[in-house]
Amino acid sequence: DSKKTKALEPEPEPVAASAGVKEVAMGIFKNSPIIPTQWWADFNPPGMKEAARKKAAAERRSQSDKLRQSTKQLLEDVSRSYEHVVMSKGTQDQKYLRSVVRTGTLSDKVAGLTLMVEESLLAHTDSLKQLTAMAVKKNQREAGLAMEALKDLYLTKLLPGRQLYFFYEHPTVLGPKKPSETELLLCLLEETVKGCYSELVMAIDRGTHDTVEHFRASCTKLVQRLLAEQPENETQLLKSLCNKLGDSSKQLASRSLTLLRDLVDIHPNMKGVVAREIEDMLHRPNLSPRTQYYAVLFLNQIILARGQDAFAKRLIEIYFETFGRLVSRTDADSRILGALLTGVNRAYPYAKMDFETFEKHAEALFKMIHVSSFSVAVQALTLLLQVMTTQGQLSDRFFRALYALLQSPALLTTSKQPLFLNLLFRALKADTNATRVRGILKRLLQACAFSSPTFVCGSLYLISELRKVHPELQGMMADKEDPNDGGYDSTKRDPQYCGATGLWELHDFQEHFHPSVAHFARSLADGEEIKFDGDPLDHFSLVAFLDRFVYKNPRAVKHVRGAGLRSSTTKGDSLVPVNSANFLAQGSEKVAAHEAFFYTYFSERHKRKPKPVKKDTTEMDDDDMDHVADEEAEAFLRSLGGEDDGDDDEMPDFADDQFEEGFEPPEEDDDFEYEGGMDVPDFDDDEDEGQAQGQSKKRPKYAEAEEYQDMMEGEAPAPKKRKKKGGKKKGRK
Repeated sequence: DSKKTKALEPEPEPVAASAGVKEVAMGIFKNSPIIPTQWWADFNPPGMKEAARKKAAAERRSQSDKLRQSTKQLLEDVSRSYEHVVMSKGTQDQKYLRSVVRTGTLSDKVAGLTLMVEESLLAHTDSLKQLTAMAVKKNQREAGLAMEALKDLYLTKLLPGRQLYFFYEHPTVLGPKKPSETELLLCLLEETVKGCYSELVMAIDRGTHDTVEHFRASCTKLVQRLLAEQPENETQLLKSLCNKLGDSSKQLASRSLTLLRDLVDIHPNMKGVVAREIEDMLHRPNLSPRTQYYAVLFLNQIILARGQDAFAKRLIEIYFETFGRLVSRTDADSRILGALLTGVNRAYPYAKMDFETFEKHAEALFKMIHVSSFSVAVQALTLLLQVMTTQGQLSDRFFRALYALLQSPALLTTSKQPLFLNLLFRALKADTNATRVRGILKRLLQACAFSSPTFVCGSLYLISELRKVHPELQGMMADKEDPNDGGYDSTKRDPQYCGATGLWELHDFQEHFHPSVAHFARSLADGEEIKFDGDPLDHFSLVAFLDRFVYKNPRAVKHVRGAGLRSSTTKGDSLVPVNSANFLAQGSEKVAAHEAFFYTYFSERHKRKPKPVKKDTTEMDDDDMDHVADEEAEAFLRSLGGEDDGDDDEMPDFADDQFEEGFEPPEEDDDFEYEGGMDVPDFDDDEDEGQAQGQSKKRPKYAEAEEYQDMMEGEAPAPKKRKKKGGKKKGRK
């Protein structure tokens, strides 16, 4: 049937090469072309289904090739006719532009070819091809200039913002309506643009593998720009950008990760496409750990939203597939495992998954808790807690792993202490076994005996909050163990059977050197609630303590991005300077435990030195505060020297004449000798006089032989004594 259909179809009529060629060329010359450089502006191809278009393109390929050949001849005739018109009737600028393209420098040639394409693509398709040929060359400078010029041309003039077609598959050529000469020229121009753009993309992809890092970085940035602006050749461009996550340069690989994040921020609908490409890359054999880490890091930083449950579920599957491959290896990177667990924790709230999906990975997760680093173990337990809490069941194995993690030496130095305390609070809050809660809290207090005051305060505050959920904990705040229960056995693996009855460790913490630890411990022992409106891990740190010694308010500064995460000023801090009147007037009962030292010190200082209390620095300007700080510093130095508090600011300067009173210089005839007994050699007075008059005399670098001999014999002439002129000393030059 297809053969009969082909036989019945009429042969396409060739395009007449002489029909209106001169008119088309003159139209371009008069700046009124039939096809502008933005050829796609008024060109709307008819709609056609993909399957029907491919089928028609295969059946009518021979006819399309003949029609393309005649259209190509017409395009060449238009280009030659236009050049003839320019050379005969063109302006000097047009002729000069063509001479620059022929004989100019490299940058001039690139600029000239770009201007010619912008002038008329219909008449200068050869200029576009010439620019593309320059971009393909191995010369980095020439290729870089051509790539930048072509990038601007394609993004501003030549690409229509849709997929391009070849001539034989174009819906306009395959449609039922016979295309006009202008439409055929448009289809041929589209094919030319598509072919040149494909060559440019391949050249940029080769540039991303160049040996010079700077050129690779430029090509990588160019790939992301083209991918973000136009959909043409997006598959090849996306593959090139994802491959740069494994670049040999760590800086470029990190930069590629940022470019990928920017891409999905610009086009959120590309999240799935990019995730599939990253998944394919993770399945490659012999992938370096750093490439895997960057790939997983990109996936776990994708921002999810409600309604994306299918995508979130697919992300979790990718995480567990990668996790299964890594757990089987003995040299698995803990950073990758942590990034995988972070991704699962972030994607799980958006994915509608049942517990059976996670249950097959539970064994690997528990294995990771015991063999990986402390931070990875905390993330694994956080994930298990999130899944088990959703299902309404917390296993004994989970609490045994949490109980064992309290004995880790890394707990004392890790930066994940806030994360761990949050995990511990959520787990114990959801636990209904009071015996197990007592055992875990007892081990927590034993770990606090070797921890910093910040962690101890955070743990005591956690116990105070847990007491609201488990009121039976108040009975544990005793000083001694219950003698009828056999005592506490720390060797038990399960906290249910450790035999914890009382938290006698609180008695020791009541005598702790840190006032806040002692205050929190006494509050727990007395059954009172710890009232604190801040973060203990930050508020009681050494940095926050040292900040209290800054007695004047800092200057107002603009907010720096990221500075809020590490700021030492917390919600519970008192913003009033500790040496101000407002701080001293609030009364000792209202002063926090960690500020009692400052209150006692400045109150006692005020009693011993009945001076007016310093005004609140909030009402003083910067100059006044600087003056007050200087006075306090000078008074402190005087107190160290054992001097009184009198006003001794009139200390003479070493350069003042007052310092010379009482100092009698030697007379002119007196000798001034060194300790060794040798007289100082005489210096010429003329030199001092000449230098006083602005004249400079050159002195010999070494002493004369005669003088050196005299010095050795002890007969060196006596030096001239310094004279006091005008009440000021004048030293030797």
